[in-house]
Amino acid sequence: MSKKRKNEAPTGCISSFFYIFAVIILISLCIAAIAISLTVGIAILVLAAPYLAMFGIQKIPDKYRKTKIFLTAIVDFAAFLIFLCGVFSYYDNEVDNSTAVFLIVYSAGIALSAFIFRIILKKNVLKTKPFKYAPPLSPTAVPVSTNLLSGDSTQNEAQNKSDVKQNEAQTKSNVKQNAVTYRSYNDTKTYIRNSYLKEKYGNFIIPQFYEFKETVNDDDPNDFDDLCAEDRTSVMSAISVAKSSKYKDEFCSLGVFNETTFVRPKSQEILYEVIIQRFGDSESPCDMLAVALAYEKKGAYGIEKETEYLMSYFNTASAAQMTDIQEHFRFGGIFDNQKRLIDLLSRQGRLLDAHAYATEVEEMNDGDSFEPAKLLGDIYLKLDPINCIGYYESLMQSGKYKKFTDDIVREHKIARLAAESDRKYSAPGITITNEMIEREEKIKKAARIFSASL
Repeated sequence: MSKKRKNEAPTGCISSFFYIFAVIILISLCIAAIAISLTVGIAILVLAAPYLAMFGIQKIPDKYRKTKIFLTAIVDFAAFLIFLCGVFSYYDNEVDNSTAVFLIVYSAGIALSAFIFRIILKKNVLKTKPFKYAPPLSPTAVPVSTNLLSGDSTQNEAQNKSDVKQNEAQTKSNVKQNAVTYRSYNDTKTYIRNSYLKEKYGNFIIPQFYEFKETVNDDDPNDFDDLCAEDRTSVMSAISVAKSSKYKDEFCSLGVFNETTFVRPKSQEILYEVIIQRFGDSESPCDMLAVALAYEKKGAYGIEKETEYLMSYFNTASAAQMTDIQEHFRFGGIFDNQKRLIDLLSRQGRLLDAHAYATEVEEMNDGDSFEPAKLLGDIYLKLDPINCIGYYESLMQSGKYKKFTDDIVREHKIARLAAESDRKYSAPGITITNEMIEREEKIKKAARIFSASL
């Protein structure tokens, strides 16, 4: 074919010769694509064979070994057809040379891929070895005796009986071991829980831990009309423990409050109301504190009563009584309860009463802690930021809080910023809704049943 003819413009029709080879190219491409995909799949299976041995697959079936030979032969044949098409296309007048070159290069790539996969398959499939960390036999498996393979029926029967006995003995041993493991688990859980409680409570009286189950009744937290057996048992158990020798007689009310720590949520609310109903009229400082703590758990509904009983507690309790309570209960800290009372008075807008209690607390402090001084400073800040600035300046001049100079400077700066912004403190309101009142009435009704037993 001359150069002149090759450079002529296309006639607009495809020769029958090229049409045949175009069809061959398409068929070859499809065959090559399918063969390459299957070959890649076999290659991946071969490379993963050692790891499949971990699951008991020790070798690849023979059909895959035969398939790899067939697939690589198809790939070679397809590459050869594509190569021929490329050569004939190069000499065809109506096909661009770049297309022919692409077909030749593509066939060479297919042939090279088939060659590489053939090496991989030959190296791995024909020499697959089991994974060296094969799973061990089950510890309960009983080895089969070689006598079972012999023709002696008497020996086989005897061996079968022996194997049955061994299996029964192994089963009993497993049951016994499981029972020991379960007891060991429960003992360990109890030990961890007790260790945690000892660490948390230290020298304080540790409340009883109650394990309870969830019931349908727990879905409605406002349902106190029909208490389940779990709730009734929790309440009576807490009362029984509080009346036992675990607590001194004067600590009975505080004992009931302490025992509410690990009871059911509904039982807790009933026990708080039992404390209020049973010890609300008592003149004992311990009972006053217990009632105040019970009202604290009622939120906004009990904030005024809580303030009243806390004030009565601090006005009647001696230093020895407060110290005794502080040593026995986590919630009996003197400063914590003083801080709580001052905060309650502030929330109700009774800043002058809060100032009086805070001043008394600060005067009792020996300077080892900055908290009492800051407690009084916070009241000054709410009353008048200007007076608060003077208060912290007086603390700077005195040597009582010398080691807390940085804290004094920080609070003094806060007071100056408050004075510059001319902010005025307004006590947050206390909102008691009808729903809260109705709920408390239900709790009171449920608690009356148990108050008589205390």
